[in-house]
Amino acid sequence: MLMVGDLVEITMLGSEYYGDRGIVLDRIYIHDEYKHRAHSDEYSCKLNILHKERGVSSYAPIRAKWLKLLSRGIN
Repeated sequence: MLMVGDLVEITMLGSEYYGDRGIVLDRIYIHDEYKHRAHSDEYSCKLNILHKERGVSSYAPIRAKWLKLLSRGIN
């Protein structure tokens, strides 16, 4: 499960964010009962995305199944 502070890469083909990296700011659960057993299909992450080509950042929710963990955040 991805945690707040993790560095991730967006792997969703066709997305304007494909290949961009971001920091997980929050987890958004599809249903509250999934909080204890969250599979990557059952939650999204709010990301602070750094666009590799534009050099600016933005915020977007991305399904966890389209995120690749690059580095764990410091807890």
